[in-house]
Amino acid sequence: MEKRDLQPMEWRSIQRFGCTLMGLLFIAMGTVPLLTGKTHYENYWGGPVFSPFAIFAGLLFLVGVFAHWRKGINVSREKK
Repeated sequence: MEKRDLQPMEWRSIQRFGCTLMGLLFIAMGTVPLLTGKTHYENYWGGPVFSPFAIFAGLLFLVGVFAHWRKGINVSREKK
């Protein structure tokens, strides 16, 4: 059976910008309550959200953007 060529697609700049913005918004949503002395904040439906979890989710977004960006650089160099 022949191997398929599964390489990550390069993201457009708007995709990188959007995911980076989402990560920064998650970090901000988690940091603001911590700075005011609360450990939770309410989401849209009124449920509590643990602030460090929101910060962790934002950091995962940023790590994902950076990791995918690095893979995209390697893919574009191999194509040339």
